[in-house]
Amino acid sequence: MCACLQLRTYYFFEAATSEIRKRGIIDAYATSMAYVNRLDHASNGTNFLEIAPNHFPQALALAGIIIMKIINSSYDRYVDATSGTRAFNRTISMLRKCSIEDNDLRGRGTKILTQLWSLHQSAGRRGEQEPSLSRQG
Repeated sequence: MCACLQLRTYYFFEAATSEIRKRGIIDAYATSMAYVNRLDHASNGTNFLEIAPNHFPQALALAGIIIMKIINSSYDRYVDATSGTRAFNRTISMLRKCSIEDNDLRGRGTKILTQLWSLHQSAGRRGEQEPSLSRQG
């Protein structure tokens, strides 16, 4: 599921007018939601997230970013934004469980995700733009 999630992320780099892009991004959202739900179920009542290999929390952060991007874009009308918001909040909670100390890499990443969520919510342009990513370099 981690590999599927990562591969579906590449649809963000398709041409903005492409119908394939829209379908791929919605599929990335569905995969993100499924991954968050599956990881939440696997970690329920266990310390799985505290001992899980690093690629699990990395994929969880990616899922959270995808969910955040879709809910705060023009694609929000194609998905259930309420369940997406709950999944994003569970993502933050699970990522905090992966953190060993408050200011370690995972803890800082969780704070950044929370700040990005707040920024998107307060931007006032919610739902007007297509979801996008930018690449550096």
